[in-house]
Amino acid sequence: MALGDPRQSIYAFRGNDRKGLKKLDRVVPTSRVSVRDITMTECRRCPKQIAEAANQLMELYEAKPLVPVSEERDNIHLVLWKSYQAEAEGMAKTIVDNIRAYPQEKHLAMVTRRQFGFKLRDHLHALDNKLSIELNFSESLLESWPVRESFLFFCLLVDPDAPTWRAWFAYRNSCNGKGYKATKRNAAAYLKFLHSCNDEITEASVEQLAASPKQPPGGGGKNLRERARRFVILKKQLGWDGIDALTLLEEIFNLSSWDENTLDDLETASLDMDLFRSRACEICRDIRTEKADSTAQQQLKEVAKQLRYHIATREPFESVGKTDLMITTLWGAKGITASHVYVLGLCDEAIPGEMREEYPGTLLDYREEQKRLFYVSITRARKSLVLSRAQYMRRGDFARLGLGRSTGKKIVKLRMSQFLHDIIDFLPRSQNGDDWQGIFGPTE
Repeated sequence: MALGDPRQSIYAFRGNDRKGLKKLDRVVPTSRVSVRDITMTECRRCPKQIAEAANQLMELYEAKPLVPVSEERDNIHLVLWKSYQAEAEGMAKTIVDNIRAYPQEKHLAMVTRRQFGFKLRDHLHALDNKLSIELNFSESLLESWPVRESFLFFCLLVDPDAPTWRAWFAYRNSCNGKGYKATKRNAAAYLKFLHSCNDEITEASVEQLAASPKQPPGGGGKNLRERARRFVILKKQLGWDGIDALTLLEEIFNLSSWDENTLDDLETASLDMDLFRSRACEICRDIRTEKADSTAQQQLKEVAKQLRYHIATREPFESVGKTDLMITTLWGAKGITASHVYVLGLCDEAIPGEMREEYPGTLLDYREEQKRLFYVSITRARKSLVLSRAQYMRRGDFARLGLGRSTGKKIVKLRMSQFLHDIIDFLPRSQNGDDWQGIFGPTE
């Protein structure tokens, strides 16, 4: 059985094909096997108004429109805040009030940038430090260079393989957390180095490269040698005795080990690293509980395996105990549903935002995928949905969040997301955040 919905295909950067189901005849021997196509159009999750808005957003797609069958009354709120800061504070208060009113129901907050999520979490804890909040940013944690480099370094120490060495040598050293992508690809020098190692890079060959007075021949040779030296220096500085696994995790995934004073965006890198370290240590503790007789090396190898899996698949880590609220980026929300859903940061600069250099398709492909991402986000709600955006943002926040090039003004005016604009006629009238009375949940 093959399941899929072209409207929910949001992973083109991972090789996902939106029209994959239509190509089944290429992988199924249709001369011997018949393919039965069953179309499911009933939307049992979302209230009618949300389903209709989603249909409007996807009206040009080949898939048949959703047929809402849920009997939940429509409870949608479109809220406009004066500033990014006001949005975080106001939404935090609303979410806390709604969790207190409906503690047994599931609550999900989605953000267009993980930094929004960190700020929201801080305001939530300021209002109620007993709230259990799960952050699910696994799809984007490696955007911070110190986290990405520390993760690669960790894997090379405890479970090295060819893909990880290749990834390590694909970059160039960075002291400020930027410019780590080599301006000239390192492929030519890497291939020659790989050939000299008989197609098997080892730690000894890396040490030999680092000690060489000459850089490897080919484009990117200087970057390659500097990356080798970087590995040797980091391992020497670490000085791990091989005894305790948690000690290594605490040391490697600690921003103070990665020249944090030179980083341009220290706050984001620090938050990312703290979250990554917390989850890595959590995995390690679980392994030690399950396999009490395992060695530190065995524990660390299993930690690396699980971290690689979660990062590669974008699967969230398991939460511990009851969670009052999950905060996730839009990418992390697929497959998740909740009674009450809050979507923050719906400005055009964030979604669709600017296409990233590494995106595999065209600008049109990118915008269409972002539209499907928005579609997935608004269809998570079973009872209530809040769509929130800010009007203005400080120039420093605008730059730090990677929302585009600043005009030079201290305050940047934000535009409504074009996707939100596409469904505006299917939504209730926008409310000013200062006047909004918050969510009054469904009547019993």
